[in-house]
Amino acid sequence: MATLYNASPGTNFATFTPISTALNNLQAGAGTIAALVGKDSGAGGIDCCGLLNSARTNWYHALQFKGSQLEDDDGIVGLIETPTWTPTTNWYIVVVTWASGTVTERFHHVNQTTPAGWTHSNATGNNGGNRAGPGTNGHWEIGYFLDNSGSGGIALSAAWAGVALSDAQCAELSVNNKTSDWWNNSGGQPTTLIECTSLTLTDIGANPSTFSTIGGLTLANPAGGAPTWTFDGRGAGPGSGPVSKFNPVPLMSNQRI
Repeated sequence: MATLYNASPGTNFATFTPISTALNNLQAGAGTIAALVGKDSGAGGIDCCGLLNSARTNWYHALQFKGSQLEDDDGIVGLIETPTWTPTTNWYIVVVTWASGTVTERFHHVNQTTPAGWTHSNATGNNGGNRAGPGTNGHWEIGYFLDNSGSGGIALSAAWAGVALSDAQCAELSVNNKTSDWWNNSGGQPTTLIECTSLTLTDIGANPSTFSTIGGLTLANPAGGAPTWTFDGRGAGPGSGPVSKFNPVPLMSNQRI
C-alpha cells in the first residue's frame, strides 16, 4: 500500500489544526513521538512529525533524522542528537521519549523491513524542559517543517502526551507490525494516531486533532517499496470503535408484554 511520500527537495507537509487540548500539552511534561518512515537513500534527512506553532516558527518537540542522527527539536535548546546510526532504504520505526523536566531524552529505532532487534540510546544532552504548548491553534505536522534535505515515505505518526514509553513499550510498537499495536500499547492509548495512507487524513487517537490541509505530499512508495504493515486502525479490541446503540422497536398500543 502506498503511503505519504515527501519528495526532495521538499516543502511538503500535512497539517492538523486545531489540535486537541491534550496534544497542546505535549511539552508540558513527559511525552513520546513515534513514526514509521522509509528513506529513499542513506543520505539526507527527513522531518517525520511534530508540534509547531501556527506561524510555523517554533517547535514543541519534532522528530526527525538527518543522515546518521536521530533528532528532536524541542524549540528551546535546538536539536537533540543521538549517537550515530546508519539508516538505509528500509522502513524504520523511530521514537523519541522524554520524562518531565529538564532531562536527557531517549531515542529508539528498529529496522522494520528486516528486524534485528530494537536499539535504545540516550541523547547527547538535556532538553530545555517543560513549557506551555502553542495553543489549540497550533499545528501537528507530518512531513516538512523547514529543515529536511532528503526524501522518503511516512506511513504512521503518533504522540503520547504525558507518557514517556519505556524501552519495552517502544518495542511493543513492532510486535505484530500493525497499527493496533500502537493503539493497544501498555503505556496507554496515543493522544494522536494517524495512518498516512490517504491524502485526506484522520486522527484516530484518544484525543484526536482536526485534519486541515495537505500540500505537496503524494501517495507513493520510497525506494525500499511499501512497508510490511497492516493498517488496521484501532483494531478490534476494547475501545477500538464507536459505541453501538440499541434502538428498540416501540411496542404497539395493543401489544402485550
